[in-house]
Amino acid sequence: MNPVIYKIFHLASVVILFGALGAAVYTPSNKTNKLAGILHGIALVLLLISGFGLLAKIWGNEFQWWVIAKLVIWFLLGGSYGLAKKRLISENAAFGFILFLGVLAAFFGNAPYLFVAGGN
Repeated sequence: MNPVIYKIFHLASVVILFGALGAAVYTPSNKTNKLAGILHGIALVLLLISGFGLLAKIWGNEFQWWVIAKLVIWFLLGGSYGLAKKRLISENAAFGFILFLGVLAAFFGNAPYLFVAGGN
């Protein structure tokens, strides 16, 4: 499959994931938002599949250091839904944490091009 298709699925999954996390953070704690939970899970799965698809197409299955960093961020974003839904920290702190993870994931997504001379 064309890497552009994987990239489209990957970016669409990111948008869905952060929309679901935003709904979890800013929905009142006494209301359950089932749709946000479902979208969060689906987006995480699509994000993982499309990310590894991009890795296989662009980098030829080379498992580099930035892939491990992105997997750690993926696990943290997966757990952040529960953190936001159970209100273990304030809304603003949860929003800041999720935003920080998103920026960090974007940085590591571009890390091969920043640190490797002549990145694909």
